[in-house]
Amino acid sequence: MRERLVTLFNDADKENAAALLKEIEALPGVQKLRYKPQVQAEEVGDKIVAMFEEKKLVPTADGCRRKTRLEEASRHRFRQSATRRA
Repeated sequence: MRERLVTLFNDADKENAAALLKEIEALPGVQKLRYKPQVQAEEVGDKIVAMFEEKKLVPTADGCRRKTRLEEASRHRFRQSATRRA
């Protein structure tokens, strides 16, 4: 498992993201993971959507729900910006 597990966490609040990273780094055995857990502090938006589209991920039920939520958020932002331009 430690050779395959890839984790990516995101919290728009930088303090929360930093606290999460600190807790992850304190986990026993985390240094044995092949891929270091990643923690980002980004608003969910086009940058996050693009990042997931570029990654080759193993399909999961949760991944399908996440993709749907990201697509919905992207469409919502597009509609908002189109309304502002009108």
